[in-house]
Amino acid sequence: MNSQVPAFPGMELVTDVSPALWLPGRLWRHHRGRVRVGECVPGGYPAYGRLLHPAASTGPGGPERWRWADIAAKRNYHLGPELRFNDLVGWDVSATADPPPPYHAPDQGSLDETSCRALAEILPALTTRPDLCWFCLWDGYGWPELPAAGAGPPRVTLRCSIDCLLFKGPVSAACNLRSRLWFQSPTAWWPDDRAWCVTTDVDSFSTYIAGTREGIGALASDPRLEILPTQVGHEVDPSPYPPRQ
Repeated sequence: MNSQVPAFPGMELVTDVSPALWLPGRLWRHHRGRVRVGECVPGGYPAYGRLLHPAASTGPGGPERWRWADIAAKRNYHLGPELRFNDLVGWDVSATADPPPPYHAPDQGSLDETSCRALAEILPALTTRPDLCWFCLWDGYGWPELPAAGAGPPRVTLRCSIDCLLFKGPVSAACNLRSRLWFQSPTAWWPDDRAWCVTTDVDSFSTYIAGTREGIGALASDPRLEILPTQVGHEVDPSPYPPRQ
């Protein structure tokens, strides 16, 4: 393990990953092709939500954060639970690496800080254990603050061999994973009572949330968040590039 232990405020790196082993056991197995919601968040919850990562504006005069609903209205597009961002904005990735103006691509594999902070403020009220939350962070980011891949403590393996370090702390610490390079939301996180589970697949422009109907409704009512109801059998929205096999 690195001589430096990752120092994220309010979080502790743990070496016993047994509290996280329930999660991969509740995920659907991946078969070749598109990824389903049930491969990212566990089955058996009453309700599921798809949190859309906002797109940024490419120039002056537009909103700082483009909501997908506003883009859909502008382009006369139906905003459904399986809609891909590149289809929404007419992005032909075989022709260009960037979406057409006035849009920048949403954050891939991470919530933006505004959305993450909203979740960290609302979710504590939806669990009996806001003091103890488990956070998985993909070890492939290569931050100098993290143990090198293959070294250090055991990992939690999520879908498609996504190996994650495990941290614990209060729910409110969810926005504290950051390096000198960038802000990063957890790859997956849940409270100790498993009242809900949040997962941001490393290839995705969306975050998926499992919980109660009341909880998903409370999140969807916050103006900082754009959440669509979804189901475990729906396809996730990956980046427009080829998904992991």
